Amino acid sequence: MRRRAESPTGSARRGCAESRSSSWCLRRAKPSGRHVRIDGAMPRTLTVCRGPPGRHKSYFPKYRNMLSILSMDGLPIPASSGALRLRDWWSLRLSLIWAYRGVPAARSHLEPDPAPTYFAWRLNAGRVALRTEAGEVRVKAGQWVFLLARHCRGHVFSEDAEIVSINFLAHWVAGEPVFDLRRPVVIASAVCPALDTAAEALVTAVPGFRASLNTAPPMLEIQTTLPQFLQLRMRFDRFLQVWCRIMQSVGVSMPAVHPLDPRVADAVAFLQDASFEAPPDLVRLAARQGLSVSQLNRLFLRDMGVTVRAYAQGLRLQQAKQALIRRATAVKCVAYRMGFKQASHFTAWFRRLTGYAPRDYRRRTRHPGEAL
Repeated sequence: MRRRAESPTGSARRGCAESRSSSWCLRRAKPSGRHVRIDGAMPRTLTVCRGPPGRHKSYFPKYRNMLSILSMDGLPIPASSGALRLRDWWSLRLSLIWAYRGVPAARSHLEPDPAPTYFAWRLNAGRVALRTEAGEVRVKAGQWVFLLARHCRGHVFSEDAEIVSINFLAHWVAGEPVFDLRRPVVIASAVCPALDTAAEALVTAVPGFRASLNTAPPMLEIQTTLPQFLQLRMRFDRFLQVWCRIMQSVGVSMPAVHPLDPRVADAVAFLQDASFEAPPDLVRLAARQGLSVSQLNRLFLRDMGVTVRAYAQGLRLQQAKQALIRRATAVKCVAYRMGFKQASHFTAWFRRLTGYAPRDYRRRTRHPGEAL
């Protein structure tokens, strides 16, 4: 049974205004002083704030004073039950890219990341402005923000910003993200102590690591022992568990998963793990599946919407962009890693696909931001 909830407090209205109509904001609702912990079984009830301030609809009013999801546009995203076969879950690709605490590695970033990477930032000090497809969102100290990187048009941190930054991959073998997080999700850190605990354990899992896009080696190149890796994996899995519960609790949808032909799935996994220092041998790749190149192309067009060569080129470009963001890697070295014998050939190829020369792209994505 539905009934109308109480009017929000002034702080709740300010939270809505800060979200600028393009994000979900999850926080404790006043006047209740009780805490909701997202660290075990989630409360089965949420309050969805819709439309102009003062007009709300409360679902399961028992919890209306405990937890609120504030959304100015009033368009809740239907949640998915997410029930799949165990064999389907095993095809899920989960990978930690970095986790650190401190000054942001990049004060500003002005290009979307084509990879299906997520970022999770907790603002310990300062603030950040995110430019998204739906508008600008501002996040302040004491808040977490989550977003799929490809939907972020850029960000600028304030000069005094200090953060916890966790960047990771969570996608299916064909590249679809686990959660289609098109708008930022903003939550108050106090709402979810389990997330703070999991993040703190993760950033301390690799002693002495300080992620920076300007320094080498990146986190994935650090050498560790098997016990260290397993400990890191355990902490990463714990962080993902809490993150998934938050995504589901705010109603972020899980896109429908369309099973790939096993031969396409195997070829995709092979290409994603391949080095592009040499062009992929499509004849050999097709032969692995007992097919000709034309047969494999037909399957790719049906399941992926592109040919094998076009898919491989997209992966190659994605790797080149990620390498260019790290200033410590010379453009010439990036060209060789991508299989080009001449840096000029790499520049022409990159410009044709992106509209920018490699150095211009690097300058654009690492442009120093002004203080907010």
